[in-house]
Amino acid sequence: MARPTFRENRFFWELIVAFTFIVAAAVFQTFHFFNNAWLTQGGPAIQYQRGLGDDCVKSDHFADEGIKCSEWGATSTFILNGKDVSAENVTEPSAGLRMARVLMILGILLYLVVIFALFVVCIKKRDLKTQTVLCAASLLLSKYYLFQTMCEML
Repeated sequence: MARPTFRENRFFWELIVAFTFIVAAAVFQTFHFFNNAWLTQGGPAIQYQRGLGDDCVKSDHFADEGIKCSEWGATSTFILNGKDVSAENVTEPSAGLRMARVLMILGILLYLVVIFALFVVCIKKRDLKTQTVLCAASLLLSKYYLFQTMCEML
């Protein structure tokens, strides 16, 4: 058996690194979805929630589904909508939470790169028997991901 050439070996390591990045992106994305509420406080009528996502106040007094949220980095909804809550009661996100937000964005970008790579494979590799499957998978992933992203923005 011949020793693999540098080009074959390099391709192998590129696949390993790409797979590692994809797994890391999935872990960070899962981390975001399941740990969105880091801090929850309040009483029976009002609940304040601060996490990696938007800051939110939940109350029966609000007409639209009982929840009001503020965007990341904007003036906290605790201050805008909360009862007897001042800026001194709300702490800024820690460096770890800010880093997690950056890693979440990196994870989203990695998913987009994977979708784009599948699309390029579909166009460039016309002789593949699995071209139809790859194209369908890339379209489904991109449509699902765009739908999911749009739902989160709303």
